[in-house]
Amino acid sequence: GGYTIRDYFTELKKNDDMFFHSQEEILAEYEHIIFNRIEPVLSKLFRDQPGLPIKTEPMPSDGSRGQYMSGTADGIRPGIFYANTFRKVPKYTMVSLTMHEANPGHHLQLSYELTAALPDFRRSKEHSEKFRVPFAFPSYAAFVEGWALYAESLGVDNNLYEKEYELMGYYESEIFRAARLVVDTGLHYFNWTSDKAINFFMNHTAESRDGIELEVDRYITWPGQAV
Repeated sequence: GGYTIRDYFTELKKNDDMFFHSQEEILAEYEHIIFNRIEPVLSKLFRDQPGLPIKTEPMPSDGSRGQYMSGTADGIRPGIFYANTFRKVPKYTMVSLTMHEANPGHHLQLSYELTAALPDFRRSKEHSEKFRVPFAFPSYAAFVEGWALYAESLGVDNNLYEKEYELMGYYESEIFRAARLVVDTGLHYFNWTSDKAINFFMNHTAESRDGIELEVDRYITWPGQAV
């Protein structure tokens, strides 16, 4: 019993003003968050920033809410924050997602890596060819995603979650990350079915069923991704 986080977001989702619908307004809002809300605070948090450029583009196909692609060390090719514009975007997810994918998340962390005094083979990791270890250096999700979660948390102490629903969106994403630790382990150690994994998410998070099904499919095909 009682009022749950799913109840909170169910009420929020009834208000259509809580969503951006068009590709133009979705991308414009993400860019506003990056350049007008987060960037002015970065210098207080990080010294000697690489300053590599970043831009926002629509994802080429439907999938997760967003993802990041690293640019080049010389800045000629900027880092790209790909935003999913195939679905309406809830406003309460946008600040935490931007901090995760762009600054001070993946973009900042990988910019430091690109500009570090390292040999080329250390700076250019073979993300998709983990079978080449130890002959190539892959990316380790525990570090890369751990940094991005830390980046999201910086928004709390620095008042970047200006509205209550933005802060609740951050807390909801934290709950989801905790739940997926259970789901990944359940699927690959305790032989959970996909239905059991989906039901666990539905009972403990505020994510939509469509989004949960996409995530569970991803964990099934990528053991350990969520841990």
